[in-house]
Amino acid sequence: LTHAAMNNIETSLVHLRNFYDTCKATDDKDGMGRACDAIAKAYAKLGSKEESIEYLKEFVETAESSGMDAELSQACHNLGNIYNSLGKYKEAGDYFNRAYNISRAMGEAEKIQVNRVQSGIAQAHAMLA
Repeated sequence: LTHAAMNNIETSLVHLRNFYDTCKATDDKDGMGRACDAIAKAYAKLGSKEESIEYLKEFVETAESSGMDAELSQACHNLGNIYNSLGKYKEAGDYFNRAYNISRAMGEAEKIQVNRVQSGIAQAHAMLA
């Protein structure tokens, strides 16, 4: 995301999509996941949250099918954040809860706490909405 760091997100997206296409053509699941994550972040910076959600969902599918638990947890957490920012608290809670369960299974104490709190906040917001 060097271009994104210099606020040239559109150029960054061109390169990231090329990287994504190359990874997809070579069945590089790790690369596809990293590309989806970076593309999602770039779209989020542009304020295009629906596009960001699409790429994060693909990141979830890729990580899940490849057994990449840490990446799956992060993708679920990021989806929770986006849904939370859109006021879609049930969806946010579902993804935070999923990230929490994965983190718990992996024994990652810090991520367990973060995802537990995020899930609780999203569920509280859903009850108030």
